Order: sequence, then structure tokens, then C-alpha cells
Amino acid sequence: MKKIFVIVSLMIACFTANAQFYMGGSLNLSVNSTNNDDGEKIRTTTTFGIQPEFGYYLSSRWDVGLSAGLKYSNTTNHTLDTESESTSWNFSPFVRYAFIQAGKFEVLAKGSVFVNGSNDASDIKTIGTGASITPLLAYNLTERFALLTSLNFFSFGYSFEKVEDGNSTFRYNFGVDSNNVINIGAITIGCIFKF
Repeated sequence: MKKIFVIVSLMIACFTANAQFYMGGSLNLSVNSTNNDDGEKIRTTTTFGIQPEFGYYLSSRWDVGLSAGLKYSNTTNHTLDTESESTSWNFSPFVRYAFIQAGKFEVLAKGSVFVNGSNDASDIKTIGTGASITPLLAYNLTERFALLTSLNFFSFGYSFEKVEDGNSTFRYNFGVDSNNVINIGAITIGCIFKF
């Protein structure tokens, strides 16, 4: 038994000898307004989100981590003079692999499983779970600081969603969207700091 413990300990030490802790995430704020033909505002939606993450680089190509997020949205209907709010959260362990490394640029694949929930304006609570694979683009500004963004044109995953006192929904997706290679309105840039 002692030999097994020593062997396992040596394997973990070798595997994590090059490990490097990092933390980072993303922060976003968006304001979208819809106007009628006369230029009067019909609807304004303000969204704020925060998505911190932390993890370990196991090698120059592999890292594992954990991400958690919170998003708040407020919609004002100027025509009806009404306002509605919604909140959502998510929790997601992930693994990333850098399959292309060219100078300071990296193209990565991120595989994650997640649990999420939301509470909309009608106070309807939803909880869900799923898994996804997402391509990412990273730019290493320095040895310790990097910027990351999701590439919007590809998606693959599944999810299960249960509405409180309501229906359940399974969703599977696999898609390539050549019209969405760069979508300025949907770009979120995150950063990580390596210790």
C-alpha cells in the first residue's frame, strides 16, 4: 500500500511540476435600444455580466479550470412605460487544449460542463445543465497576461432545461455560422493573469 501511495504521489508531482495557477475572466456591459421610424425609443435593454475563472496550466497546451458567472438584465418598454428585470447564473468546470500555437497567438478548444439557472421578469425560475465545446482565440500580451475571446462561428453541445412547475427541454446543437465569424455586438474579451 505504501508503494502505491508513493507512486501516485510521484505521478501527481510530475504531472503538476509545470503547473501554473491563473485567474481571470470577463466583464461585459451592453445597452441596446430599439427605435421606431420617427426615431423615438421603443425599448431599451441594459445587461451587465461578470464571469470570473481560475485554473491551472498543466502543460504549455493543456489547462483545467472553473468558471462562474452572474448576469443581470433590465428592459424598459418606453411605449407601455413598463420595466422588467431578469437574473441568471452559471457554474462551469472546463478543460482547454491549445491545438495551434503561433507566436503570441493560440487557437484553443474549450470543453465544459455546466449548471445554470435564471429568474425572469415573471418570476419564473429555470435550472439547466449541459456540456459544450467552444473554439477560443488567445493573444499572450506577456508571459503572465493573455486576452481570450470566443469564436462565434462554431458551436457544439447539449443542454437540459427545467422550468419551475413547467416543461423540460433538451437541446442539441452543432453549427457552423459563416455569417457570424466576426459579430461586433457579440464579442466578449476576457483576460487571464498567470501566477
